[in-house]
Amino acid sequence: MYAPVENHTRNWFEPSQWVLNDYSDYFEAHKNLERYIQFYNNERRHSSLDKQTPAERYHGYRRERRESA
Repeated sequence: MYAPVENHTRNWFEPSQWVLNDYSDYFEAHKNLERYIQFYNNERRHSSLDKQTPAERYHGYRRERRESA
């Protein structure tokens, strides 16, 4: 069984289209990594966040704090 940090790292690098590509230059690799971070934070649902994206959790948390203040 994987420890939480190992599991996160394993899942982060799992999609072969993001990591195993042969990039022609730094800018192509950077653009692809930015797309993956966008996907990871805004589209990929996380079981540890009750099937929310990190962005949904973050913005929902901020909204709840503002409304309760």
